Formats: sequence, C-alpha cells, structure tokens
Amino acid sequence: MSKKSDNIQVKVTMKPKDHNKLLLVAEENHQTKADYIRSVLKIKIENAPALKVKKTYKMTDPNLMYQIVKIGVNLNQIAKHANIKKRVEREILTALVRIEKDLKQLL
Repeated sequence: MSKKSDNIQVKVTMKPKDHNKLLLVAEENHQTKADYIRSVLKIKIENAPALKVKKTYKMTDPNLMYQIVKIGVNLNQIAKHANIKKRVEREILTALVRIEKDLKQLL
C-alpha cells in the first residue's frame, strides 16, 4: 500500500454538465468520483502501448575509439595465441593484468 505522501494530486477542470454526468456514473457504479476516475484511468493506462524510450548517445573522441579498437584487436590476438598454445606465458598474463587495471582507471 502506498503512503499518502507518495501520491500525486491531479486537478481537472470540466464543464458543469460533464461534472454532473461524472457524478451520476460514479454513483451508478457505487464509487466516489475519485475512485471512478481512478478505475477508468487505470484501465486506459494498462491498455496503453508501452512508451518508447529514446536512446541518447554522447559524442566520443574518435582517437579514443581508435585506441579502444586497437586494444580489442590485440586482445583477440592474445586469445588466439593462448588457444593455439593451450597456455599463456607469464609476460602476457602480466600485460593483460596491466591492461585490465588501465581500463578500470579509464572507466
């Protein structure tokens, strides 16, 4: 159950004849005006199509992207070498740990 402080109040302006109709329909449904409005809106909201979230992208320095691609190429070469040899030399492992530390600092 939500706390009252979590609720948002919505103010609606309508013509007197529409307000009278609203009161009648709410009474026919054995609901208060507010409960009737909430029930109608809930049905409309649940059946509404999902909102599309627009993705935003930030511009990235092309030189930075180039360097990241080079790192990826080098890592792929190291992985290929390790898979062929079925082992990784100490200096390669040390270099990989250093690369990992450097990347964590960048991110």
